Amino acid sequence: MSISDLGLHNPIDALLARGARTVSGVVTDQQKSVFTVSAPFTNDSGGDLAITEMGLMTHINVNRHEINTIATLYARDVLPAALNLPNGKTLTLDYECRFELENFNQNTDLNGSNGGFTAEFVGALRKQAVENTNTNWRDLMCITGGGTSMTSLERRASEINKGWHLGLRLGQSNKFVSMTDADLSPDATQETPYNLGGITHGSGDGQLIHHGMIIDDQVTIDEADNEAYFNLARVFENRGATDITIKEVGIYANRGDDYDEWVPKLVARKALAPADQFTIMAGQMRKVNYKIKMVV
Repeated sequence: MSISDLGLHNPIDALLARGARTVSGVVTDQQKSVFTVSAPFTNDSGGDLAITEMGLMTHINVNRHEINTIATLYARDVLPAALNLPNGKTLTLDYECRFELENFNQNTDLNGSNGGFTAEFVGALRKQAVENTNTNWRDLMCITGGGTSMTSLERRASEINKGWHLGLRLGQSNKFVSMTDADLSPDATQETPYNLGGITHGSGDGQLIHHGMIIDDQVTIDEADNEAYFNLARVFENRGATDITIKEVGIYANRGDDYDEWVPKLVARKALAPADQFTIMAGQMRKVNYKIKMVV
C-alpha cells in the first residue's frame, strides 16, 4: 500500500460480473461512525482467479454542465493471503468504511486535545457512495467561506446563507469530542433556520470578524511517512473590548442535498487541552491553522 496509489495494481474487473451494489445506513456512537458498501462478484473468466487486493472507487464529475466523469480510487486494501475464486462462483464483498475520533477520551482537561470528523462528514461520504447519476455531490463537502463583508459566497446571497457560516469556526467549550457533536459552543439561536453554534460574526464583545478562508492549492504527498495532507487557515479579528479564549476549533461544510440549498453543518471538531488553548485579545488578529491528514 502506498499513499500515492491511483488504482488497483492488477485489476480484474473485466473478468468479473458485478451484481447490484448496496450501501448500508450510517451507524454512529460517540467514538465512531460506520457504513458498509456491498456488492457480489461472479467469476466468468473460465478459470480460477486469485483475489489479492480490493478498493473503493468513485466517479468525479469534471464538468458541471455535462456528464463527464473520471474514476478515482478512494481506498485500497491488500489481503494478507490470496483468496481463490473458482470459475462460476460468486464472492460478495462487504467493504466497511469506519471513521474514529483521534485520542477519544472523556476528559480533555486531563488527557489532552482530541478531535476528528463527525457523523455529518461520514454522512456526506455515504451520499457519494449511493449516487448513480450526475448530481452535485461535490458541493456537499464545500468548506470554503468568506466572512469580512458578511456576504454570501458567489450567487447564493441571502440573509440565511452567509460566507462565514462555512469553513473554520471557533468556540469556547473543550468538552471531549463526540462523533455526534453537531455544533460548537455557545449554541446560538439567532442564525435561523440553522441555529449555528460557536462564536458569531461581528464586531461586538464576544464576537469575531471571520476573514476569508485560506485553503492549500494542492495536497502534499509524503511518500516517506505514507501520508497526505493539506491545510486550512482563517484569520479571526476581535474588534470588541474583551478578550476571547478559544477552547475548540471546528469545520463547517455544506450538507444540503440540492445544488441551490446550502446548509452549514459541523463536519469536524477539535477540543483543545488547556495547554493548546489560546486567547484572541481585544483589538488583535489571529491566524488559525487546521491540518487535515490521511495516513495509510
